[in-house]
Amino acid sequence: VADLAVQMSSWQNPVVDLIQRFTSSAPQSQGPALSSTPSLFTLVEILLLLPEEMNSEQLNLGENRRQQIAQIFEATEPTVFNLLESCLKWEGQQQND
Repeated sequence: VADLAVQMSSWQNPVVDLIQRFTSSAPQSQGPALSSTPSLFTLVEILLLLPEEMNSEQLNLGENRRQQIAQIFEATEPTVFNLLESCLKWEGQQQND
């Protein structure tokens, strides 16, 4: 999935799309609701791999595509940080239950 996201220039916002796919709706103040632990682990793993794949020499990406992906990553940093914050809160709640 990470390779596909990096290579497909038609996929305009893979980070947000993946987060939306692996999370469920929740009130804005609470951030995304995590649907399950396996989904969480899968999502985090994909998000970790995206920057690695962008810099992979095996993918043979052009400099323009690398710059485009870097801009997407920069623009979605707040979304990823909100997700990670939600993950930490969710994990804390799971331990308290």
